[in-house]
Amino acid sequence: MSGNILRGDIPVGLFNCSRLMKLYLLENHIGGGVPSELESLAKLKILNLEGGIPDALARLTQLVSLGLALNKFSGAFPPSIYNISSLKFLSMFGPIPTTFSTIANLQHLAIVWNKMTGSIPITSQNRLGGDLPTSITNLSTNLWKLDLGRNFISGTIPYDIGNLISLQKLRLDENLLTGPLPSSIGKLSSLVLLNLTSNRLSGELPSSLGNITRLEQLYLSSNSFEGAVPPSLGHCKYILYLWIGSNKLNGTIPQEIMQIQSLVYLNLSDNSLTGSLPKYIKPLERLCTLSVEHNKLSGKLPQVLGDCLSVENLYLQGNFFDGDIPNIKGLMGAKRLDFSNNNLFGSIPGYFANFSHLEYLNLSINSFEGEVPTEGKFQNATVVTVFGNKGVEASRN
Repeated sequence: MSGNILRGDIPVGLFNCSRLMKLYLLENHIGGGVPSELESLAKLKILNLEGGIPDALARLTQLVSLGLALNKFSGAFPPSIYNISSLKFLSMFGPIPTTFSTIANLQHLAIVWNKMTGSIPITSQNRLGGDLPTSITNLSTNLWKLDLGRNFISGTIPYDIGNLISLQKLRLDENLLTGPLPSSIGKLSSLVLLNLTSNRLSGELPSSLGNITRLEQLYLSSNSFEGAVPPSLGHCKYILYLWIGSNKLNGTIPQEIMQIQSLVYLNLSDNSLTGSLPKYIKPLERLCTLSVEHNKLSGKLPQVLGDCLSVENLYLQGNFFDGDIPNIKGLMGAKRLDFSNNNLFGSIPGYFANFSHLEYLNLSINSFEGEVPTEGKFQNATVVTVFGNKGVEASRN
């Protein structure tokens, strides 16, 4: 019954459905609170609830999943809920209770979209003024998902985060976390998703990230990480999305990363990376987006780019690349290509005119020369931009 904007009280007759196993009551305008008769639904396994939280909830001893994420409850959170030993999934909104780490079989904890500025009490002894407490590492070793994203959590990531050995998904994105990413993160060998985007983390990226060989999604963008990109990331052979843009990274792009055949999206933008794009690599056949804009990269663009046939988006702007654009006419699915603000020269390839999916081609502020092609996509000034190329402008006069 979720999302129907139902109004009025919950009918007491609903609680005569003694065999009911799933009940969804979110996104309505139910008044009168949740009746104590809720406890009569003894076989409930999944409950998504809106409204006040009755003590009777704790007597649903077969409950596996409790969803309160869209709730805006106030008052005390019934501590007896933590005696529901069957509970594996808990999604919450609002004030954080002091004892959720006592739920022995908890596998999935989501506390998202809050406006958390106070404490995050993991045990009754901690009142930690907004910091992420070290005692978070005392959560159940069965926990496979921890989602604290999009809050106002501060402090550092505790070293003992590596104790949560069953974690598959860890989200701490869009918070106020500071300090380094501890090397113990490499102990989380079951992780498939790690999202720390948009914090204030700093220091070097630990080489132990390469120990998380099952990793499929790594998001570390919009922090203040510095130093080199660890070549050990090349051990993450299943990674699909690698986002480490908008940091303070320097050094060269490790060839090991450009050899990960599973890559779909690689974002290294807005750093201070130097050197050239690795040339002697196998084509990344699944690569859809390569984003290396606004670095200090130089040299010629490698011919192998033309063999990455799945590329749709290529962002190379704001570097020091020189030479001709290599033969990339095989990228027939390309949608957005940005070569602007480099030192590229030579003629503008005419085959771009035949890129039927092309939405944006920016060749501006380079040293291209000769005539601008006039066929196909070049007829649309909203698609192709070529200003700031003196040789091209001269040929038009």
